This record gives sequence, C-alpha cells and structure tokens, in this order.
Amino acid sequence: MKRTALVLSVLAAPVLVAPVLAVTALPAAAQDGVSPPAAASDASPVLSLPIECELDRDCWLVRYLDHDPGPGVRDYRGGDLSGDGHSGTDIAVADYARIARGVPVLAAAAGVVAGARDGMTDGQLIQGDAAGIRGSECGNGVLLEHADGWQTQYCHMRRGSVLVQEGQKVDRGDRLGLVGMSGETSYPHLHFSVRRDGRDVDPFTGIEDGGAPLWAASVGAADVYAPVVVTAAGVAGEKPDWDLVQAGRYTSGQIPATAEALVVWLRGYWLEPGDVIRYSVVGSDGTPIFESVATDEKGNRDFFRFSGTRPPEGGFEPGSYEARVTIERPAGTVIAERRFGITIAPEAAEASEGRRS
Repeated sequence: MKRTALVLSVLAAPVLVAPVLAVTALPAAAQDGVSPPAAASDASPVLSLPIECELDRDCWLVRYLDHDPGPGVRDYRGGDLSGDGHSGTDIAVADYARIARGVPVLAAAAGVVAGARDGMTDGQLIQGDAAGIRGSECGNGVLLEHADGWQTQYCHMRRGSVLVQEGQKVDRGDRLGLVGMSGETSYPHLHFSVRRDGRDVDPFTGIEDGGAPLWAASVGAADVYAPVVVTAAGVAGEKPDWDLVQAGRYTSGQIPATAEALVVWLRGYWLEPGDVIRYSVVGSDGTPIFESVATDEKGNRDFFRFSGTRPPEGGFEPGSYEARVTIERPAGTVIAERRFGITIAPEAAEASEGRRS
C-alpha cells in the first residue's frame, strides 16, 4: 500500500569551506586568487591517485582547481565545482567512520619529502577553533619535491598518521599517512595540490588549460566528473540524525517492521536551487510502498536530504525492497541516481539503520 510522505528535509550539512591553504613548516600551498600558469616542460610527471580508494565507489572528486583569475569560479570543464582561489583537487571519503578505519594517503609520484607536519588536532574548524588553524590551514600534511621543479602537496591528514620526514625519499604509491580532518576543512577529504616552480597546476589539464592531464590513464579521473555528486544514500527507521550519518550509522541494510518510519536519505555535494529529488521504495513485484518528489529551494555545496513515510496500521510488510533516489536538473533530466536493496525485518533489528550505496 502506498503511503503519504512523512517529511522532506531541507537540512543542509555543515557548509563546505573553501580554504586558502597556507602552511607553516611547509612552503605555502597557495596565495589568494589563482597562480599564473607554469612554464611548459616535456618532463611533466605522471600522477597516480594520491589516496587508496576506488573513485566513484568509496571516494569522490568533489572540488577542482579554480581556473578563473578573478573573483569568479571556473573548474577545468568550465563548470563551478570549485571555490574562489581553490588551489587543488579535493578527494572526499564518505564519513568520519571511514576516516576512523583508516584511508591511506599515497605518494602520487616518486620524490623527496620537502616538508611534513603532524600533531594538529582533527576537527578544529567544525569545533569553532578557526583561530587555532590560522597560518596552518593545510593541517597535517606532506610536501614532496619531484624533478624539474614539480611539487605535490597532501593536506588535512589525520593527527599522528604522518609516516615520513623531511629529506626522505619515497616511491610512487608509498604511504605518507592517513586522510583526516585537520586544518581548514569541514568535511572528510584529502586536498591534493600540484605545482611547477611554485605555481599551481591542474592535474586535469597539465600546464596549460585544455592540455593533456597529468593523471595516469589507469586513474580514470576525468571519467567521473559530474555536476552533482552523491556520496552516500540509505534507509532509516526514524528521522536520520546528521551526526549519526557522519559517524557511519544507518548502514545495516534493514529496518524492523515495527519501525516508526521508513526514511530514505542521501548526502553529497553541489545540489543547486531548482534541482528535483525523487525518492521511492518498491517491492519485488514493482509495487511502490513509498514515493516522494520535491524541488530543492536552497541548494547546498555539501548537502544532506531525506524523505519518508509513516507505517500503515499493523506496521510495514516484511520483505525485500529496492530504494531509488534520483536528482534531476532540469526537471525530467536525471543527473544522479542511487539504487540499493533494503530489508524490512519481521522482528526488531538491533538498530534502525539502512545501507549506503
């Protein structure tokens, strides 16, 4: 039996911060605005992914280097998936729970450690200590020197995780530390910068706009560009709590038939005003038990949304179902989709949770 929607949340996740990544104990990661292009060279490095994960599965490219020299924003494809003066590429992981399990940061190319910092507390910015990170916005990080004036920098690493020290030689793929939340960051990610002779270089274009990327072909980084990025979606048997989502809850894949609600949630980046979000849960015979649609009024660079339904009299029917969430821009044109299986258990589950897709 199809039920009436319980609520569509317009709750936003904490605001995604666009830091200017200056550092102490390391050379400065960026200045205000965008650096002029570096001089061309035939010795451009070939870069591997600087984080141990699979793109678009358990990590996501969510922000790119800003190519606009003025106060505007322009990523390498002409979109706005960046921030004014953003000096590198942000690779996000799903939540704090993933960070707690450990996500290795890897050297993107062979080189020598030119600087390293450890000891900064994770989460200072979201705890309100902006003053405590001033001048050290990169947080715990590593700077590598490569041949011919090239550098790569790795920011926001976990306290106590940095494994290398100045002067140490590293090979491509060597572990440098773990992804964390140190420095000027409000969401779990690695900020990765590339520079030539001190000037920012976009690894998606090389030295010149429209040029050849620096990424190794095996990385496939250019294949996952998307106007909106959904990093997680799931189901809960109650109104989902944002802090618990960040902690990795709602991941068991089931809710009890006696749950107070059936709620589908999603989180991600770059939702725009006017985007249409559709939610549905259908049984094995294709019959929907829940459908909801809403046009987002606010949009958010870092968003969290959900919608759900109250149970019918006697509770939800136990069984296996498929949940689906789509984002349309404009209405009728799907730009993102998540499908995942859920189970409504005949007996109360240990926790009212759902599974990320």
